[in-house]
Amino acid sequence: MRAADILSLQDEEYQRSLTEDIQREEEEVAARAAEEAAARDAEEAAEREREDARLHLSVEDLRAHRLRIFEAAQPTTTAPVCTCLTRAGRACKLRAAPGGSLCHVHLRAKRPRG
Repeated sequence: MRAADILSLQDEEYQRSLTEDIQREEEEVAARAAEEAAARDAEEAAEREREDARLHLSVEDLRAHRLRIFEAAQPTTTAPVCTCLTRAGRACKLRAAPGGSLCHVHLRAKRPRG
């Protein structure tokens, strides 16, 4: 074999191995992308399943949930109501001042003037 033939054979082998390497790398990238997409899809499916499990409640669970919401909407402590009577003789419906049993109107009326 001549030197030129050997060089051309080496060039052909180099080109073939280079194209095989490029194809192998492209296949690896595609496989990695497919694995990442599958993992992402599995995570999304698991998240959807958790969300569905949280949202699809039985009748008893829905009733208990409504009761919790209703109880949360109601005030837990009621403000004390004034214990005095109005001029008309009816019970005063105003809220009592903090720490007392009289509203602001009756507090002022019962306060000694001076």
